[in-house]
Amino acid sequence: MILIDKIGPCAGASFGNTGAVFNGSCMPTATPAIALIALRMLAVKGPPSIYTKHFAMTLPWLVRFMVQSQHKHYLHNAQHLVALTKHTNKSWHNLLHDSDCEDMFKPVGWLRIFEKEASFNANANVRQMMQHSGTAFESLDSSQIHDLEPKLSAIFKHGCFQQDCHFITNPQPLLQNFTQHFVSHGGELKIAQVQYISLHDRKLWLKKPVKHCCLQSLF
Repeated sequence: MILIDKIGPCAGASFGNTGAVFNGSCMPTATPAIALIALRMLAVKGPPSIYTKHFAMTLPWLVRFMVQSQHKHYLHNAQHLVALTKHTNKSWHNLLHDSDCEDMFKPVGWLRIFEKEASFNANANVRQMMQHSGTAFESLDSSQIHDLEPKLSAIFKHGCFQQDCHFITNPQPLLQNFTQHFVSHGGELKIAQVQYISLHDRKLWLKKPVKHCCLQSLF
């Protein structure tokens, strides 16, 4: 088995990622309100941007994205996201068992906090989807937030806490450890770039001299 990476283990974006592991994540990117949010951002020159010369090429993808934001597809996709992520913690524990990095997987939970009532209410659809999909969480008031995180400012009035979530304290040595384990058990690490992939007789073939693929995405 060959593992392909452009530079080396954890040398790209994952060198400094947040290391968050969410069990039972259920929120699709394409939501029923996403079109309105994007239009508002475009109107005030916010984060979204599309170069005019790329618009024609991007349009088919945008149409498919908007179709998926319809309520029926949104619910369908959320259920499938839960199915993909509900065994996350168990899978990570199995992966890290007897490794040198097991203590990097911290059961700290995931806390989202809201300063204003309006922002908390705007997040109601997320909580409803979590309830609908069976993702466990707890709504917190300001005193409960303070009990959980005493050093947080008292300005935060509402919170949403998922206890069954984890945090990887340092992604770089973790992925380097994985790579060493992979190679020591017969795998091959190739520093290379994939030009494109084709399917032949139900088998994937890499075309042209390989030079770039993301190691992190293979875990």
